[in-house]
Amino acid sequence: MTYRIMEDVLNASEVKIHLETCSVYQNNPNDTATSKWHKASSIAEAENIAKETSKKYNKGWKKADCCMKFA
Repeated sequence: MTYRIMEDVLNASEVKIHLETCSVYQNNPNDTATSKWHKASSIAEAENIAKETSKKYNKGWKKADCCMKFA
């Protein structure tokens, strides 16, 4: 399973972990002026990336409700 970590470059919300199959990622797979995507091959790696990335913004991180409720 592959995970995608969405970094909100504008600091509007916390860093979120999505499944690569999630429609949020599928509909917006490229970095933009407002968001940057990171890739991880395990949930542990995704959580580590999210924790480190979120330190820049002081807003925390979470597993996205849309696809990671039970992960």
